[in-house]
Amino acid sequence: MTALNPISDQRRWLLQLAREAGDRHFEPKTGLCLIVRDTCWYATSLLFDNSLERKNRGNELLQSLTSSDGTHTPASMLSLIHGVPDRLDERTKNALRSAIRSELVNAAGTEWKDGNVNHPLGAYCTLILGGELHSESWAVELGLRRLGRFQQRIGDHRSRRLRQSEMSEYNSLTYTALDLTFLALIGEYGQNPEARSLARFLEEALWLNVSMHYHAPSGQFAGPHSRSYFEDSFGGYSVLHGALLAASGRQIFLDPSLSVRFDHPSDLLQNALTAITPHHFPRRAAAIAWEKPFPFSFRMTTYGESYHENSRRVVRPDGADTARSSDRPFAFDEEVYPGGWTDLTTFMTPEFALGSAAKPYVNAGHSDSVMLRIRRSDEIKSLSDFRSAFTRGVYNGALPGVPNSCHTSSSDVDASYLSEEGRCATYQHENRLIVSYSPKRAGHKGIKSFRTDFIFSYTTPFDIITVDGTPVTRYPVQLRTGSRICIHDGRTFILLIPFEPVPAGGSSPLHLSVEKDFFLISTYNYDGPAKDFARDEVNNWSSGFFLELWTEDQFGDWAEFLDHARAVNVEATVESKIRRIVARSKETVMEILYDPFREHILSRKWCGMEEEITHMDVSAAGVSEGPFCPRTLFGSEALNR
Repeated sequence: MTALNPISDQRRWLLQLAREAGDRHFEPKTGLCLIVRDTCWYATSLLFDNSLERKNRGNELLQSLTSSDGTHTPASMLSLIHGVPDRLDERTKNALRSAIRSELVNAAGTEWKDGNVNHPLGAYCTLILGGELHSESWAVELGLRRLGRFQQRIGDHRSRRLRQSEMSEYNSLTYTALDLTFLALIGEYGQNPEARSLARFLEEALWLNVSMHYHAPSGQFAGPHSRSYFEDSFGGYSVLHGALLAASGRQIFLDPSLSVRFDHPSDLLQNALTAITPHHFPRRAAAIAWEKPFPFSFRMTTYGESYHENSRRVVRPDGADTARSSDRPFAFDEEVYPGGWTDLTTFMTPEFALGSAAKPYVNAGHSDSVMLRIRRSDEIKSLSDFRSAFTRGVYNGALPGVPNSCHTSSSDVDASYLSEEGRCATYQHENRLIVSYSPKRAGHKGIKSFRTDFIFSYTTPFDIITVDGTPVTRYPVQLRTGSRICIHDGRTFILLIPFEPVPAGGSSPLHLSVEKDFFLISTYNYDGPAKDFARDEVNNWSSGFFLELWTEDQFGDWAEFLDHARAVNVEATVESKIRRIVARSKETVMEILYDPFREHILSRKWCGMEEEITHMDVSAAGVSEGPFCPRTLFGSEALNR
């Protein structure tokens, strides 16, 4: 008996979600459901249909596919050959074997280099399992060697002071699910004992990571998230939720309609791959996910590559006004963002989970560098029983949850995510957070507006929201800066103090508004006619906010919290282009010094003491040892244990 035989009700439900999405998006004229990879996932779901005709259709689709990505698609094909061979006819098996063989050289061209993780792991899975399938020892050896380098880097990469503890593409609610799948496939089906053992170790360590981020009271994953689609940011559904459902067998609230609402069908189709993945979910991971004591907090180091802006801006070398064949896309050299070391912080109570990245993941295309999850009910049965909040810097009026034109990249973006067009730096100490924002320099021309948003999911109103002690019930509202925004939501008290934007977009640059299912607290640096600015000038613009979160039992009542909010003091200044932000609250002082031009955090001090993290720190109800507090996840001491 395995995870796939008999297949669980949870996994059958995931297959149904994929099948229904595929039925909506399959194009008979092309024979494709979106792309080849997604068509493979749709065909997988059809193999489990009750109709013999539909099962046969699944086999026919698989026979027709030509893979060319070298990563996700051949690895998905391998999951079928190994996991559900009894549902494949001989023609299908032969077609899949042939497609996998043809992809081995392609897979060899994909290697992890401190950036995207899911495609390299898909390639390593293809090399190892595909190489074994076709007796190509070079492929197996190459895949194993690269998987070993990956483990050494994410667990033992060191500088003079730091040691890496988290992978570069971290805590993505879409792509971490793929990482788990590719590792599980090698760990279950690999013939090479070293490859099987290493993959199993990495998968189980990643499950510990996932479980640390799972905030069971709200049923959501805590941030920060390297890459997020809107269903991930909004909360209530993600492929990683589906993976946890399949691996644990527990009941978890999921609302798959969010992927339809935000036009992201791939997140539904991917469930078919999840459903046939033989996960190895450790008991320790289950305990961390559902039994962790609060407050629970952890900090981890990570390392990322330098990365370009995904621009499609056109360059005309001779300055001509009309298009010509010699024009070229600006593309990779539009802007390059510095990589290197950074750290991630997450803090949880039973009522909320706050997470932040000190610096963004690569170009922050759709990163949630700040993520807040709030429990609003004792039982999570609907989208109104919890709330999420995250940040974005936005040019020229782009809005969440709808298709937009991304000004920075000169490209259209569908409703599945809101492009991050700002660069943010953060300093979090437990329940307190300082966030500093600048616009991306690449957007310096043709600016009509730039704003920094703190975006809340808004399926139900807040219990109370006040500005400087006065309740607010109607929107939109335009306010002066320096206002203190206090929110009572469930059993959580929130204090948000937006900084004075420099420059300020008008006399009342702070706006509160409701946009469909989102509540926005926005600070404008500019709002006017289209205008070109110098790159350095835009880089010197600043905005941001100070955030505090408390549970209601930490105050006598709401009035006492409002009194506390009035006493909090925040200062944001600039000297020699270095930003200094100081927040004083309840006899504590937080201070950050940040250089926005080099994107370098110079100092972070808590009550005068520099806060540093060298590898990984975990605390569970004040205890830093024991089953809830791993010392390392991917490091050699865990591997050799």
